[in-house]
Amino acid sequence: MSSTVFEGGGGCRKEVLRMAYCDDMTQAEIALALESPLGTVKSRTARAQRGIADLLRHVAEPA
Repeated sequence: MSSTVFEGGGGCRKEVLRMAYCDDMTQAEIALALESPLGTVKSRTARAQRGIADLLRHVAEPA
């Protein structure tokens, strides 16, 4: 996976996705663990998911 998906988030986007998908944590649990507002966790999750979707869209497009 390209590191550009996580740029601008200081690695936080990657951490949020890891906690959500690998550790099976809810966004509320992630917010508590990172001592971040829930809205921040939701924003980071959404941005990282959009970045991954964009990458996959480019992979799926014929050359």
